[in-house]
Amino acid sequence: MNESSPIFLALVCLALGCGSSAAVVRERGRLCEPPEDSAVRAAAASGVAARQVVACAARRGELQPLVRRLRSERSSAGRDHALGLALAAGDSSGWSEAESRLQSAFRQAPRAPGHALRLGLFLLEGEEHTAAVEALRVAVQVAPRDSGARVALAGALLEAGQSSEVRDVLRPLARMSPTRRDVERGRLILRRAFGVDRGLPEKVRTVVRQGSALLGTDDDAGRALAVLEPAVERWPDMAALRTLHGLAHLRLGNRAEATASFLRARELDPEVAINRQRLGELYADLGQAQNARRELEGAVQLDPLSLESYAALGDLAYRERSFAEAVRWFRALASLDGQRVETLLKLGRALVGASREREAAAVYERLVARGAASYEAYMRLGEIYVQRRLAARTVDESERYALLARRYLARALDVRPQDPLVRTLLGQLERTGM
Repeated sequence: MNESSPIFLALVCLALGCGSSAAVVRERGRLCEPPEDSAVRAAAASGVAARQVVACAARRGELQPLVRRLRSERSSAGRDHALGLALAAGDSSGWSEAESRLQSAFRQAPRAPGHALRLGLFLLEGEEHTAAVEALRVAVQVAPRDSGARVALAGALLEAGQSSEVRDVLRPLARMSPTRRDVERGRLILRRAFGVDRGLPEKVRTVVRQGSALLGTDDDAGRALAVLEPAVERWPDMAALRTLHGLAHLRLGNRAEATASFLRARELDPEVAINRQRLGELYADLGQAQNARRELEGAVQLDPLSLESYAALGDLAYRERSFAEAVRWFRALASLDGQRVETLLKLGRALVGASREREAAAVYERLVARGAASYEAYMRLGEIYVQRRLAARTVDESERYALLARRYLARALDVRPQDPLVRTLLGQLERTGM
């Protein structure tokens, strides 16, 4: 049975009493052995199954029986991998053997699914950073689109003092639709590696904390500026102070002072993305598109997970009617932050502008499926299906698109009963006999 199939994975959990499935019940009659033995042997043969079985055993408090049964299995890379996971999930008395088993599995089959990743994560947890980097590099080579493996490697590189590689490891996440957790962890790693407050003297760090708190939770830019101005005079070459100084001025609407502070901060510490991001946003507000694009693209190079920079670049391109470029930036933003309705609406608008209505419809229908549709999503879908209906090649196609157009336009009308555009589109359908 294919180890990635829902039936296989459900069977593994069912074998240890961790759930049920009608599909599994139908499949159980085909098993020649008791399901418990089948699950253990599946764990020894498959990295996917091993994680499922160990997780189920841990939830049920049955790790020790699982360890004993795995020890009785024939020696193999898969058996050692499963045994290492089971021992690692238990108390610290088994961790030494867990590392030995995971290392053994990795040596025997380094490219087997999960072997490099689980060993790397175990070593990272044990603060064996250099060894973790080596294992996690293999994990990324084996599964280059696994966002969790990339984030783990970036974290290991940071801990091992190899932060120069962190950006390049995390950069592909913007094309991979990673989990929200992986995005948040990646952003945290980037802040630790290249944030404004790294490597500061303690006295300066204290001021930075005060200023950050006043600008953040307290939302008091005036008081923040009162704290930061004397600190900037005392330590004029501290980029972190200049950055916060710029943020305080920006919050108070002092654009010229903010621009000067961000420019000086960028000069003092060119590795910090937020200075270029804020400069880009300021230039965009002032209508200096070329300067804005230069700074914002620089910010993305420095911080490949900068949601704010992707959004600003998309907005800039959309305002300039460079719709294909806007699509590129909003797609990256949606990959990293696809749960926000506004992000998907922006992507949909850019796709419509780029005459890519089929892709736009898929974005708007995604919002409808999530129950997050708005007037704009319904109206755009209605408009798109009216156009598809006009271009339909067969009567069946025409009728199907007309039906979809009516459905979405009616929902838009529920939100805005007197909307003239929706009524015009509905009238167009009526005049064409649909």
